This record gives sequence, structure tokens and C-alpha cells, in this order.
Amino acid sequence: MNTAEEYIFEQHLKNLNTKWEDFSREIKDIQTPDTFSILYAADIHYIRKYAMLVPAYYKVKEMVEFSKYVGFDLFALAGDIVDGNTTLKRQKRDLYDIMGLVREAKTTSVVISKGNHDDCSWYAYENGLGIEATISPELWYSYAVNPIRVQYPINIDENNIAGGYYYMDYPLHKIRVINLNTNDTPYVLNDDGTFKKEYCGQWCLGLSEKQLVWLSNVLKFTDEGWSVLIMSHSFLLEGISGNEKILNGKLAWEIILGYANRKKGTVKSSEKYCEATVSYDFTDNKSHDILPYFCGHSHRDEQLVQDNIVVVSTKNVLGNLHREWDKSDEKIDGSWDCILIDKKKRYVQIKRYGIENENRDIHF
Repeated sequence: MNTAEEYIFEQHLKNLNTKWEDFSREIKDIQTPDTFSILYAADIHYIRKYAMLVPAYYKVKEMVEFSKYVGFDLFALAGDIVDGNTTLKRQKRDLYDIMGLVREAKTTSVVISKGNHDDCSWYAYENGLGIEATISPELWYSYAVNPIRVQYPINIDENNIAGGYYYMDYPLHKIRVINLNTNDTPYVLNDDGTFKKEYCGQWCLGLSEKQLVWLSNVLKFTDEGWSVLIMSHSFLLEGISGNEKILNGKLAWEIILGYANRKKGTVKSSEKYCEATVSYDFTDNKSHDILPYFCGHSHRDEQLVQDNIVVVSTKNVLGNLHREWDKSDEKIDGSWDCILIDKKKRYVQIKRYGIENENRDIHF
């Protein structure tokens, strides 16, 4: 190039965003017409007032910016969107920050799973406060569900609009994505109006009878060729590292297995405050395929096979930072993922931005 060309070239580069060019090309090179593509992160733990956790905001901002350069079917944050150890006013502010970013994503639809940090019950319990200090189901709807409902297509339970669970269909790939709420538990209080710790949303996980009834209905298909992909913050069963008991989790899993095996039956629970009796019948289902189950909560990259279903958990978005409970070195070594699913080849590729040695290939 001559001097004039070099000058024009340099000036032009200043107006181009080439930051994403290499990673964009990497993802596009492995996408095919059969690829279902997800932009995915788990356990954001953002809180505006803590400098240590502010980088989480910029991780989500990276995801949103990258979504402009690659075609994604789904943008998903798998729970613990915010950290929760703060006042209700600040918790609302933190959700405002993250959801404002999410609404800028260039994607077909969005999933925001509810995590055990997302309702502010940790702070409420530690400070001897009650329901008035938490993100109630109605507030979660207002701050985390309604902002995406008005922009992206999601199907909410009409009998429990504030339930925090929903699904969306992708006719092109014949995939139904189901977002479960594993923090769908009742408020159980002491006589003075404070939380009983064993039923506090920070430590008590579960699914209500209403959600189980809804699940048994949305797993019914009258057309052939459909597959189901399920997401939630926590896995339904114990097994993923750090995963505690989830009230009615086994019932939900039995319903899912009923779908996968075209069976019928009834699940029952006499668990105090979480009683349930739900019947399901998938004997006439035209579709019964199930794709890997994606979750967070454990802060680790793991996968296991449970009853012939692959379960995939994902590291928290900041990596070792803010993991005092397992005594890891505190440093930001996490990121976000592009998940590419080919249901015909039964193959998942997970590409982690900036951390190639944490990429995963999973056959199911």
C-alpha cells in the first residue's frame, strides 16, 4: 500500500470493531443449519456496591456485544444473576443493571433462571428481616421476567404468572426449551416474622405443585420430531458437586423420565409446606426426545449421566473469584460460553470465550 492507502486503512480500522472477529469466525465455522446455538453463562453474582463483583457486569456486557456478530437462538443466564447479600433497594438496582444489558441482546429469545441468591433472602435472614425485605415472586416477575416477556417470546403458566418458570418453542429445530424455577418454595416464618433458616430461599430449594402440574402439561407433544432442552439454576437431584436436596426435585425428575420413556403415573410428596400430588400421562406422546440438561449453582464445569440423560453444569462467570467457601485462589478466571447443539449428531460443543483449555465436547 502507498502512504495514502495506509492512512485510509488506519483511519478505517478505528471505526471497525474487530475485537470479536476471530472468535466470531471460530463459532461460525462450526455452525451448520442443524446447529441450535446458545450464548450462556451461569452464576453472575453481580452487585454494584462491591468492586470485587463489578467485573461480572462487564462479562454480561461482552456477551451482549458478541451477540451482534453471531446468530444465536437463545441468550441464557442460569441463575444467581445478582449476589443477593444486600438490601432490597440495592437488589432491585442490581437487577436493573443486568436486565438493562440483557434487553440489548441480539437473539431469538432469552432465559433468565432464578437462583438462590436472587431473592435477597440471605440478607433478610442475616439481618433478622422478613418477607418485606426480599424479592418476592411478584417482584421477580416485574424485574426479571416481564422485561424479557415484552421483547422475546416466552410462554408463561397462565395459572401462576409470577411462578418464574416458562418455555419457548423453536419450530425450525423442533426444540422446546423449558426454564424451571428451582427456587419456587413457600415463605415459612418464625412467630416474629423472620425467616426459618431451613426454609429460607438462600438455602431451601424446590418446586411447587403448580410448577409440577405445568411441567407435566408442557411435556406433551402431538407432533413428531420434537426435542426438549431443560434449564434451571440447580439440578433437580443431588449429584452435581455442592448440590443440596431440592424439595420435589425427585418428583420433577420422575415426570421428565416419564416423558422420555412414554409412561404414565402419579408423583406424590408429603414434604411439609411443599405437598404435591401430580399425575402425568405421556403414553400418546408423538415426541419423547430429551437433550442435555443445563444448570449452574455448583460453580464448576461438570457433566454426568443420570438415567441416560446428560447433565451439564457450568463454572461461575468470574471463575475462582468469590469462592471463599472452597478456599480457591481468588482471581478472575471465568468467562461465558457458546453452546452449539446438533441434535441429529447427538453432539454438543461448548466454546468458552478467552479460555480455550476449558472448551468441552459432549456426546449424548
